[in-house]
Amino acid sequence: PGDGPLDAKTMVIGQAPGRNEDMQRKPFVGRSGEQLNSFLKMASVKRESIYITSVVQFFPPENRAPTKEEIQSCIGFLHRQIRIINPRNVILLGNVASEALLGIGKGGEMHGKIIEKDGMRYLVTFHPAMALRSRNIVGKLMEEDFSSFKSVLNEK
Repeated sequence: PGDGPLDAKTMVIGQAPGRNEDMQRKPFVGRSGEQLNSFLKMASVKRESIYITSVVQFFPPENRAPTKEEIQSCIGFLHRQIRIINPRNVILLGNVASEALLGIGKGGEMHGKIIEKDGMRYLVTFHPAMALRSRNIVGKLMEEDFSSFKSVLNEK
């Protein structure tokens, strides 16, 4: 369901595994993963130091967005992962993650924001797949987001 150290101070949450992730049983290993890695590097964060997971723990048919019912059936597992990892920072990638954890339906409207809740900081941004589809607009916004998150993510 996830990948990374169990004592990670930063957790990254996407919407659901894609085809590559489902086959390799690791999150963000496809093109979106490469894009995520470049944003993490921009923020001086090593991928090996973070825990990465998804709201939905399985590949939705036809690579579609998860339904509300699928999210509801998986949210307990995600909350358990968050309690186990107990991160200081949670990066929410896209609308599904921001809606599931913060009730923000349009994460894109809140991108770049840091929201404190339940003793954690939630950093809201777009899903890296959106940056692949719209490099000139969303890609630039994500670069700005991760640049602004850099100091928070690298606090000792």
